[in-house]
Amino acid sequence: MTALEMDRAAEVMGLLNEIVDPCSNAAGVPLGLRDMGIVQRVDVDGGDVRVHVLPTFPGCRFVPIFELEIETRVASLEWVEHVTVAIAPATDVWDESRMTQTARLKLLEKRVRTTPS
Repeated sequence: MTALEMDRAAEVMGLLNEIVDPCSNAAGVPLGLRDMGIVQRVDVDGGDVRVHVLPTFPGCRFVPIFELEIETRVASLEWVEHVTVAIAPATDVWDESRMTQTARLKLLEKRVRTTPS
């Protein structure tokens, strides 16, 4: 990837982190898709963007919503010509280690606050 494509991939990742994972929101710790580790990576080739997504569990009902939100938001960037969302195969497994350190700390803080003494 060129420096420009790396900058654009970072721009897309920032945009994707504005999409809040519904499960984290329901748990009282609203986290973006990047922070949750749901976005595995972003590939940029000129105006073509491919977003690789790993849902938190196979059969996640929110995958179609993620796809639509990702396609809509990324396509709104003036330099984007085409957006593809690739969903990881069911054999790939998400776990909390995929979350950013900041996200894991927020989740831990929530668990500590809600755990009976």
